[in-house]
Amino acid sequence: MFLPNTPAKITNVTKIINDKFLEMDNNALVAWLSSDDLRPIDPNDKTRLGPFPELAAAVKSKGWNGRKFIDEYEGGYLTGPKGRYDYHLKYLVHLGIDDDKYPSEKEGQLTQALKNRFKLPPLKGERYVSVVSNSVPFYYKIVGVSQ
Repeated sequence: MFLPNTPAKITNVTKIINDKFLEMDNNALVAWLSSDDLRPIDPNDKTRLGPFPELAAAVKSKGWNGRKFIDEYEGGYLTGPKGRYDYHLKYLVHLGIDDDKYPSEKEGQLTQALKNRFKLPPLKGERYVSVVSNSVPFYYKIVGVSQ
């Protein structure tokens, strides 16, 4: 434990990746997508989210890991063949899933579940949301101190 204004020498730190998805291989990602016990970010919300069997099957067949999934998920939209107003979610298109037929309820559940993928606890929100993701990419854990 650190006391305020007490000199100490940090002798060792460990870099911790905060986003669990960046460390997931294909099997771990498929297991996460297959779970029916995913939770929203608000610890007081007792809702359970998932499973996402169609996504799990597509991810397994494509061999995506967590990093690839997040890159695609955060990639936004692609313009479809019908012109500039024909938008499709990039991750669904690249998984070979027709996003016009994929249930919007499942898309919303996935968005809520992904907000809770970080190791650090959520932060207190402001105005319209009670909590927000603590989405820093990494942090350092102090593992060695001498006086």
